[in-house]
Amino acid sequence: METQVEPGQQIQGIKESRPELRRALERSEQFLGLAALVAVILAGAAIAVAAHYFSQKQADAAAVMRCLGATQKLILQIYLFRLILLAIEASHEERLYEGAILRTLGATRRQVLLGLGAEFITLGILAGMLAALTASGIAYVLAEYIFELPYHFNIWIAIIGIIGGGVGIGLAGILGTYSILQQPPSAILQKANF
Repeated sequence: METQVEPGQQIQGIKESRPELRRALERSEQFLGLAALVAVILAGAAIAVAAHYFSQKQADAAAVMRCLGATQKLILQIYLFRLILLAIEASHEERLYEGAILRTLGATRRQVLLGLGAEFITLGILAGMLAALTASGIAYVLAEYIFELPYHFNIWIAIIGIIGGGVGIGLAGILGTYSILQQPPSAILQKANF
């Protein structure tokens, strides 16, 4: 676009041509930015309240597991696994509907299964990358600032995190949503709430 402008010409948008409209657009941008910031803060507060409530409800179970010899790492892994299963179950109805639509449009069971597998494996890889980066970041901070030791990045943490996340969440997701393929699309679409 810039190469087509002749010398002495300039490109003007709506903001440059009408000053009163420019001021209105700037105010609306500020308002929308403030509204988005408030929404993010409220969502963060809601997540914090929900996490606090959940942790209070699970404190007794965690204490019993600790008394029976479970490590903090094992307890964390149990609760993370429960969280993954909860996320899969929460989206189960939506995946049923999407699978029924795809099968109605001509997709085979294999194609739907491959699509679900690709989705869950991608989510697992991203979760594994995030976990590996977080673990490496925490290890760096502990090594450099707390223990005052030189930090050496371990590539195996990233590899194991990515592969483990992809395989673990991929399998859990596929097993959790496998029933999508077993139900006829017509029955699922008749039960759907519009």
